[in-house]
Amino acid sequence: MLLYSGAFPGWLAPVSTVMAKCNSTWQERRVFPALFGVMLICAVHIFLAPSAIAQEKPTRFEVAPVFVDFHAPALTQAVNDQLALGGRFTWNWLSHLSLEGEYASTLEKPTAESLYDGGYFSQGFFGIKSGIRWRHWGVFAKFRPGLISYSGVVRAVNVSNPEPITLGRLNRAAYDLGGGAEFFLSRHWLFRYDASDVISHEGNYTVTFNGQPTSYPSITNHNFEAEVSVAFRF
Repeated sequence: MLLYSGAFPGWLAPVSTVMAKCNSTWQERRVFPALFGVMLICAVHIFLAPSAIAQEKPTRFEVAPVFVDFHAPALTQAVNDQLALGGRFTWNWLSHLSLEGEYASTLEKPTAESLYDGGYFSQGFFGIKSGIRWRHWGVFAKFRPGLISYSGVVRAVNVSNPEPITLGRLNRAAYDLGGGAEFFLSRHWLFRYDASDVISHEGNYTVTFNGQPTSYPSITNHNFEAEVSVAFRF
């Protein structure tokens, strides 16, 4: 974990290699089950679509508060689990295809910072959702491009300054790939659960240590994310 601990480039330089290996192991343990879940949902779409012809026609719009649990790789983040609150707006454009946007952010600022995360966490996505519905429930898959953002990552370290650590914002391109289930409580209310692989990419990253820039290689993280929400349909 790349936390500031009083040691500088000599200690941090080899960490990126270890991180890459650990990230690969983490992907095998978490990402493949997540992608298997997405494939299973798609298979349900294909084989059960004929039985969904008699489903209730969806309402045009949905709005919902969302509760998000974002879980990052253990050795690349100072804080592995980010709990965020936000909102989502969904436009049911066609019977089986929707457009939706979502934004969520943490309410508290974690005290730990690293080269890859720190400060307030936020995310925003906009994309498509496709699913089938029955009388009381439905399943769906989704793909939503967007970004995740941290307000205070380590940008520079200089031991000669009264404030040795300089923090700054870090934005990452990300993709929300996943699926879930929704349960229709009434004509205007539904409960929804999402499970996603949030794929985030960070390009070559440069941090200044005592005036000397140090570059770290680009990384692609697969982050497991779960969401729950209660939506109002109209």
